[in-house]
Amino acid sequence: MISKGDLHAAQVVLRKAVSQNPQNGEAYCWLGGVSFDLGDPVASETQASAAQARDYEPLLTLLRLLGQALLAQAKFDAVLATMQPIATDAKRDAMVQVLRGYALMGEQKLDAAETAFEAAARLDPDAVEPPLAESRLALVRDDLATAQARLNHALTLQPTAPEALLAKARLLRMRNQPARAIAVLDGTLAAQPSLPDMVLARLHRASLEITQNILGSARSDIEAVLAVTPGNVPALYLQAAMAVQSKDYGPADARLERIAP
Repeated sequence: MISKGDLHAAQVVLRKAVSQNPQNGEAYCWLGGVSFDLGDPVASETQASAAQARDYEPLLTLLRLLGQALLAQAKFDAVLATMQPIATDAKRDAMVQVLRGYALMGEQKLDAAETAFEAAARLDPDAVEPPLAESRLALVRDDLATAQARLNHALTLQPTAPEALLAKARLLRMRNQPARAIAVLDGTLAAQPSLPDMVLARLHRASLEITQNILGSARSDIEAVLAVTPGNVPALYLQAAMAVQSKDYGPADARLERIAP
């Protein structure tokens, strides 16, 4: 169900699974992932914590999920307090350092974030997450050259990694190359990425298509996102933007009211 994009059906099944077997750490972890993809990081944190309390493996998946849920709520202190390196598992510690680095970025401690990302890269030099994090940090510092260099390194490590390709499209957009950015996103979606990456890629492509007046394709992307995440706020906003661009103000107001009634 998750692979087919039926998140709400998956949520129902997983809720039933944890109700029938409260010790099922795997079901809690999957449920946390679905909640996060549906835009509910609060529930995701609760469910990821429940999986952690039940010693669910694989640990990296759970760490990433819990860290993402905390970061999405701007709980930077919680990330820094609960996620610590243990010096016996390099891959785990690399993920921890990346999450800590993002928390430090959230606290505007950019030098400390850089140190964390560098530590992550040393711990797991083949992982794509550390150079991507370094690229994002460089963008915050308005250092496009370094951002591009670290992104290129990430793509060297994993040329088809959806998160790296999404970052490439964002950089191309910043460099005022929308056609190339759309082409990158076309390729990303052709590879049938996971549902969260698909949603991000379609939203980003729709936004670019609206700026290029490719409204039919933008409409299809937005509808595809809303089919799997019905209350998706960026998708509703893009629908409103399209309506305004067409001077169709009634539907635009209706979309905006769904975002902030």
